[in-house]
Amino acid sequence: MSAGAILDREMARLYEEISHLPWFCRTFSLAGRHPEMLPVCTRLYDNHLTDSSCPHLASGIRNNQTLRTLNLSRNNLKGPHFRDLMEALTTSRIEKLELYNNHLTDSSCLHLASGIRNNQTLRTLNLYGNNLEGPHFRDLMEALTTSWIEKLQLSSNHLTDSSCPHLASGIRNNQTLRTLDLSGNNLEGPQFRDLMEALTTSRIEELQENGWVQRPQFPAPVY
Repeated sequence: MSAGAILDREMARLYEEISHLPWFCRTFSLAGRHPEMLPVCTRLYDNHLTDSSCPHLASGIRNNQTLRTLNLSRNNLKGPHFRDLMEALTTSRIEKLELYNNHLTDSSCLHLASGIRNNQTLRTLNLYGNNLEGPHFRDLMEALTTSWIEKLQLSSNHLTDSSCPHLASGIRNNQTLRTLDLSGNNLEGPQFRDLMEALTTSRIEELQENGWVQRPQFPAPVY
């Protein structure tokens, strides 16, 4: 039997095996075994995806070496299986991940932290419109210090003054972050000072806070 016939038979068997799954699950399940089938950019926003979809998403991106942009915004991925997706992120080549409006909460920060801590390619992470305020937000900011992220969107995440020390720690020790969006939060309070002090020693070039774009002014070099 020719190699082409063998491949056709294998693909037919795989399609039959996963025929009961939703269309996107079929795509990602196949891509997990045949990574070349997944395109460079995949848009799955506003698809009513839930936590139960995460293992299929994880299977698709885990062994794929071509996918660079993944848009999963406006779904509902919060849950125990979100961990599977973030674990798969560590071995992917994804450079831009969109997760805005996904009902993610403080408990998701642990998994997000694991995903970005061990990933060497992710440059843009969009977490707009979630609810990440809480004790585990600290874990996400600690992971930021060893990530390669250049643009982080945290707008409208119900962050408060108590998040400022964690934000400060994250940006103070990060060498790659250039753009940080914190608009739509409520950072007013005594600890906001920590964030502003950390900004002076960070590499950030653009900070968005409550609709305003601020570009940090660094002291002139002394010769």
